[in-house]
Order: sequence, then C-alpha cells, then structure tokens
Amino acid sequence: VLPDTWDSEGEGRFLAPPDVQVLEKGWPKLEDELDRATETKVEKVEKAMAQELQAMEAKVDLKLQEVGKQLETRAKAAEAKLDPTTAKKYRGMEWTIMNA
Repeated sequence: VLPDTWDSEGEGRFLAPPDVQVLEKGWPKLEDELDRATETKVEKVEKAMAQELQAMEAKVDLKLQEVGKQLETRAKAAEAKLDPTTAKKYRGMEWTIMNA
C-alpha cells in the first residue's frame, strides 16, 4: 500500500505504511473469528425463527379447533331444527378444516 493510495492525502506524512506481512499473517485468524461470530448470529436467528414458527403453528391449530367446535355447534343446532342438509354441510366444512 502506497501513501498516495490512502484515503487522506495527509495520512502518509503522519503514519507509517501498514506492514503487509503482518496483515497477511493475521488475516486467517481474523477471518475465522468473523466466521464464528457470523455463524453464532445465524444460529440465534434460526433458533428464534423456529420458536416463532412453533408459536404461530400452535395458534393456527388452536384457531382450527375453535372453528371446528363452532361448526359442530352449528351442525347440532341444524339437527335440532330438523335440517339434516344444513347439518351435513356444516359437518363437511368441519371435516375439511380438520383434515387440512
């Protein structure tokens, strides 16, 4: 690295040029540390995403059960009114939701 390629024109007067051999020697260690730090962050994000996914799946399953119970209640109400066609329709929707 030559002083005329530095960012500031005045740096070359105050700082010695960097020792390329020292930089080359330390680079693998720095690269390994950066890789480990990145892997750790990726693992944390993946774990957080997996936990969030599980929570969302649980909410969806709970909502499906609630809707299924509501449809069964409507089917029973239709049977009580002697309307088997409507009861069958509600039970069909319930089966469709529960088997999805």
